[in-house]
Amino acid sequence: MKLIQNFVRKCCAVILVATSISHAQAAPPVANAGPDFTVADYDGDNSVILKLNGFGSTDADSDIESYAWTWAGGSADVVISEAVFPATDSPITVTLTVTDAVGNSSTDTLVVTAYKKETALFTDFPNTTFDPRTNATIAGETLVLNTQIGIGGIYRRAAGAWIQTTAPGVGIDHLAVDADTIFGGSFYNGSEFRALRFVGNEWVESPLTHPNPIMPADGSFGSFGFAVDPETFVVSDPFNSFHAGSAGRVLVYDWVGNNLGNPTEITPPGGHVAGDVWGKEIAVKGDLLVVASNLPSGFGDELHIYRKTGGNWVFEANITADPINPFFGDPVSTNYFIAFNI
Repeated sequence: MKLIQNFVRKCCAVILVATSISHAQAAPPVANAGPDFTVADYDGDNSVILKLNGFGSTDADSDIESYAWTWAGGSADVVISEAVFPATDSPITVTLTVTDAVGNSSTDTLVVTAYKKETALFTDFPNTTFDPRTNATIAGETLVLNTQIGIGGIYRRAAGAWIQTTAPGVGIDHLAVDADTIFGGSFYNGSEFRALRFVGNEWVESPLTHPNPIMPADGSFGSFGFAVDPETFVVSDPFNSFHAGSAGRVLVYDWVGNNLGNPTEITPPGGHVAGDVWGKEIAVKGDLLVVASNLPSGFGDELHIYRKTGGNWVFEANITADPINPFFGDPVSTNYFIAFNI
């Protein structure tokens, strides 16, 4: 009997040690509180209701046992919770803590910024006549309103409100590209292209010049396309009748300080061919540029990839469509978030 009892004790000791080791090696969970919230109290009751969602949290052992949300003035203890936050115009940090079956835990945070109804998100724009073509672009602290009869205004966010600013020679259409950059012109007929940079509390204009022969006036293009990135503006004129038998042209403008430099012409790797419709579609993102054209045979599409290296746009690769049906047809995209339709 004594031997049996000792054996049991030894077995139990082994089991306890093994269990302890297992707990020590259990993988901790990874908390995921989700994205930040920036919202407005649209009904004026000084609060907003948001859905907190911790389902993005993971655990290698699949044994998350609890979710705990905490923030100044509130808490919740379920994976998905509707929570009320005050509209204060100030950020509130929310912390999610997830705990697994053996007590391992992990935290993640998100920020809730709830604006009062009377502040910036509900600014009135008395100088804008809205019509069916009215559109707006916003980037950082810059908001641009366009209407059918011209630009409705360029606004900068300051002290919790959108304040209208003035810009030299404002044309028909403009796009807010980033907080301090606007590209604009007449996107309908390809004229008056220019860029604006916010420098020293004012908008500074930088017109687009170009080499001749292309069109008689700087900033004007014929059958055109354009693509923008905060640091680059690309214009194509795929049916340019002044150049290489209507082969088309693609010009890339990069910022030099607060002015656009002289354009770099992007040429086909094998040289221009009459009728190749060079630049029929273009796209740019960061250091990657894509130019589309007809295949040399004239039947089908071809994409040409360029990368900016050492300040120069360098040809990198060609991509052709399926030989049987050599047209891309649907939007083409890359993981650089470039997309267009041929």
